[in-house]
Amino acid sequence: FSHSFRQPRKARADLVRKFQLPLFADLQSFFQSRFPEAPAQDAQRFAVRLTDDAGSTHVSCLQVECYLKEAKSPAEALANLAQGLLPVAVAEAARKRPEAPPPPKECEEWVHLWLKKEGLEHQSGPFMGQALLKRDEVLGAPLDHIILTGMGINKIGERCKILKMIAAEKGTKEAPGDKDDKRKESEVAF
Repeated sequence: FSHSFRQPRKARADLVRKFQLPLFADLQSFFQSRFPEAPAQDAQRFAVRLTDDAGSTHVSCLQVECYLKEAKSPAEALANLAQGLLPVAVAEAARKRPEAPPPPKECEEWVHLWLKKEGLEHQSGPFMGQALLKRDEVLGAPLDHIILTGMGINKIGERCKILKMIAAEKGTKEAPGDKDDKRKESEVAF
């Protein structure tokens, strides 16, 4: 389809025409082209059924052509018009909005649940990226401000919170390397 739009203007005009709304005369012409043996009254009936009082229709040239291609006889084309080319109101009523996908299942790794308790679940990715998934892995890792920064945890407040959480899990008062790392970090910053 998109390839057709890259063709010269003449080729594009035919494609654009397929998406335009046909006139009353176009509808008659489509019917007569598909069923040349049918009487002219059938073509007129077909056009009348597809248009309103002003001669406008709700279907495109392409829709009409596809519908007529499927019809096996003029009588079938006239009889099945209401089912084959639905009025706009009926078509819109038949549309069904797809159901929203279920929310993704929340991560069940210990580190994610542990960080979530303090509102830091968004930082579970860096831990999982370093294969620090379980309690013993997190507590056994030599984590400090510098390493947490290297893992991508850039906010000092979040690093402090995580180090205090580790200290609490270990049952110690001071977060590991908290004093020395803060001093080193402030010296580097200035």
